[in-house]
Amino acid sequence: MLAQTMTVALDRETVIDRLTDSMIQASVGCDDITVVRDIVDNRLIEWTCAPHPVESGRLALIAAPGNRGTELHVAMHGEKYQVKELVRRMKMLLETGEIATGARQ
Repeated sequence: MLAQTMTVALDRETVIDRLTDSMIQASVGCDDITVVRDIVDNRLIEWTCAPHPVESGRLALIAAPGNRGTELHVAMHGEKYQVKELVRRMKMLLETGEIATGARQ
C-alpha cells in the first residue's frame, strides 16, 4: 500500500460533512464503489472499487497541527502517481467543489 498526505484548509467537521460517497467516487474514478465509514466519528473511511478490488484504499481525517485545517491521510494500492492524483482531486473537491482542469471553455 502506498500512502500520501495533504492538508485541506477546512476543519474536520466540515470535511466530514462535505465528503460524500459520490465525492469519494469522483476522486477515485470508479463507477461501482463501496464506501464504509467509521461509525463512531467518521475519522476513517475505506472504499473498494468493485471491478478493480486492487484499487481499494482508506482515508484517515486528522486535525492538522496549529488548527490549520485537516490532514487527509490516504493509503491505497496502485502506483504512486495514482495515489497522489487521488489526494489532489479530493482536496480540490473539498475546498472548491470542483476539479480544476487545463481545458478552456
